[in-house]
Amino acid sequence: MNRALRRISLASLVLFVLLLLNANYVQAFEANSMTGDPGNGRTFSQQFQYQRGAIVTSDNKTIAESLPVKGIYKYQRYYPYRAVYAPVTGFNSIYSATGIELAEDRQLSGSDPALLERCEAAMQAALGAQATAIRSQSYYLDVTPPGCDKGTFVQATARRLGIETGAVATIGDMHNDVAMFKVSGVSFAMGNASDEIKRQATHVTASNEEEGFAKAIEMILRDNQPG
Repeated sequence: MNRALRRISLASLVLFVLLLLNANYVQAFEANSMTGDPGNGRTFSQQFQYQRGAIVTSDNKTIAESLPVKGIYKYQRYYPYRAVYAPVTGFNSIYSATGIELAEDRQLSGSDPALLERCEAAMQAALGAQATAIRSQSYYLDVTPPGCDKGTFVQATARRLGIETGAVATIGDMHNDVAMFKVSGVSFAMGNASDEIKRQATHVTASNEEEGFAKAIEMILRDNQPG
């Protein structure tokens, strides 16, 4: 291989490595900001792939709803009485939103965490002791068999390792982490957890964005140094 070909091969390899590093950086550190970017084509089209909640009057008249359509979008917003109610409902389109459509967007789109909280309570009441329903994220509701949670996992892992659960430290920030807090010797609630979760832990560390996990690990190691 002559010198020119070697230079081209080396340059191509460097460019490939840089491209790989950039792709991994974007996936690891820029995913959230890209998801929230209104110019993101995937995010833009995603909002029309799911049925949006209806707007209904006190006399049970539907004045805004999402209907299935053919094309790149699965649903399109429909206003059967727009001449009368448009000043109140506003409009939700691929370009913008106004009125109730804008003011109550999180409720109508189903992205309001309070909706999942209500769903959690309803599922717990409906399932009783037959299963456990608890939030693992503000947008996830986990339904598991009774006796199968993070607490039982901690107990099973401790048995497997031949140690007491009092020697186990746990770190979490959501409601499904409380079960392992209750059985572990030391527990850390992340700084971004709700006050309800923080009250269940023995310690509170910094938030996810402030390296709370690393700070909790440092405290565990410092308090358990030999001698």
